[in-house]
Formats: sequence, structure tokens, C-alpha cells
Amino acid sequence: MAAAVGCPGPVWRDVLISSGHVGWLLNFYTALRQKFSCEGYWLDCPLAVSARKLIVQFCSLTGTIFPSDSGEMQRQHLLQMLAGIVQWIEPPDAVSKAIKSGKSESELLDGCRALMSVATVTTPLVFDELLKSFRPYGTITLLSALMCEVIKDLMENRTEEETWSWVARDILLDTWTTLLMQLDASGHKHSLPPEGISAAANLFALIVESELRAASASAFNDEDEYDYLQASIAAMDEVEFLCSYCSGSYRGHNPSSQGTFLRACHEASSVIYISV
Repeated sequence: MAAAVGCPGPVWRDVLISSGHVGWLLNFYTALRQKFSCEGYWLDCPLAVSARKLIVQFCSLTGTIFPSDSGEMQRQHLLQMLAGIVQWIEPPDAVSKAIKSGKSESELLDGCRALMSVATVTTPLVFDELLKSFRPYGTITLLSALMCEVIKDLMENRTEEETWSWVARDILLDTWTTLLMQLDASGHKHSLPPEGISAAANLFALIVESELRAASASAFNDEDEYDYLQASIAAMDEVEFLCSYCSGSYRGHNPSSQGTFLRACHEASSVIYISV
């Protein structure tokens, strides 16, 4: 059923793509944001929630609804979507700070879901290039910055309750997995640009730091021992995957840098395993 939502046939092209309805929806939501910018409650009102859900759905459009034009119309569609969505999640540090000050997290989470949708319908290289059309950095860099803010919040507020950062982390990790699995399947023949590789490596380092802090904090807490062990095992799967990709991506780059990075990966992984 989910695939059917994202893959309408060519008969829907005029209605969903060429009609301008997507642009109208994005402009409508932007107008709402501007009008009610000082009214925090509006982010969770039914109209705003429904509009964002529809926008996220539009991000997942793929298949024969787009013509055979080497992906150009789909790229323009995704570019239009990203231009509207980026204001929900950027700059990540300011958005995170606003949420900590009481702003609803719903818009940020929908922005993360939108990035996930875009990642599933395009290649990692196109995904990264989209944001560069109107920003001096790529979408991978923004994705990394978002994830870093989420991890920082998790490091500062460790709790058994499900917080916005827990939800965002899961969505963003799924996005990373989607992107990196595509690259891994290609045998690294189509690698990310250097800034994308650097962003992934920096994110890996922060995840390692987060796990080390968690291990240290819970080392003598018997009540949390089992729960933390399970969480650490799951986190290590994610860390190892990032490490594996980043290590592979460094092949062909400076051998000294590659060796240093590989040693850091293995040392950090060993420390986490010993800690748990």
C-alpha cells in the first residue's frame, strides 16, 4: 500500500506535478508559518499537521508519474519540496534550542520524515546535490548537523521516556542507512563528495562519544544494566555500519588519513564493547 502511494502512474502527472498544486501547498504552509510564527500552538493544529503530512507524501513520489527525461522532472520536484521543507529543520541548533524552550517538535520530526522520503526515491549523490542548489553545502551535511543536535540532546537528557530526540534519532538513522546501503551496494563506485564523507565521519565520532558517556554513567547502575546493554548492542550495529562505510569511502584518499581514521574506528568500537 505504501508503494502505491508513492508510485502513481502517468495519468496523475498533470494533477500532481504539472498543475502547480505542490507549489500552492508549500506556499500555503509557509504563509501559515509566517502568520502564526508567534503562536506555538498552531504547529499541532489539524490544518498544519495535515498539510505537513501531505507534503511528506509528495516527497515520496516516484515511478512513471515522472517522464523519461533522465530524472530531470523528479529532480526539480524534489528540489521544490526541499526548498519548502528546509525551513522546518534549519539551522538545526536553533531548531533544537527552540524545542528545548517549549516549541512543539512536530515540525522538526516531519522535516526528518521528509528527508527520509527523499532519500528513498533518489540516489545518494542526487540527494546531496539538491541542497547545494540554494545553500553552500549539501543535504548530507545538513543531515549530519541534524543528527548531531539529536545526539547531543540524548547525551544531555538520558531518560527512559521517549523524547523528541529518540524519535528523530530513529528516523535519521533510517535515512543514513538508506543512503549508505545504496552506496555499499555499488561497491563504493559512486562515493560521496569529501564534505559528505567528512560529515558521516564526524557523526560517527559523536555517536561513539555518546556511547562512551552512557557506558561510563551506567557502569555501576545494576538497575539499568540490562536495558543499557540492549541499547548499546543496537547502537553498535548502527555505529559499525557508519564506520564500515566511512572506512571504505576513505580508500583512494590520503593513506595516512585513512590509517588514522581506521585506527580511531577500531579503538572506539573496542572501548564501547569493553564498557558494556
